[in-house]
Amino acid sequence: MSFINWELKVADKEIWWNTLKNQDGWKLQQHQLTSHYRIISPEKKRKAWGPDYDDLHAQFIRFSSTSESGTAASDSLSITETKQEIYDELERIADLAERGAITRDEHQQLKEGLLVKLKSLGG
Repeated sequence: MSFINWELKVADKEIWWNTLKNQDGWKLQQHQLTSHYRIISPEKKRKAWGPDYDDLHAQFIRFSSTSESGTAASDSLSITETKQEIYDELERIADLAERGAITRDEHQQLKEGLLVKLKSLGG
């Protein structure tokens, strides 16, 4: 469950926030004191926030997989991304689809993107 969001510009100094995921400038962060989560865009605007990791993670995947114009984002991989992280992400999005947190179409689109990344790593 995410809360009503006003797209506010944030300082993004990471003083009170731990970055859990970072992809193409999008960040999924957790507050150090309250443990709630937020998604920050590359333009440093809060796009979503709430207490449920799985919900915010699903939204993070949607935001970071699609650019502002609605086209697929760059498939460039961070140096730290490994085959195991991709396998873990495939399992996570399958679970999200089974629970209804993302649609089957969203699951298929995300899965295809992850498989392209895996193939580029020789997997």
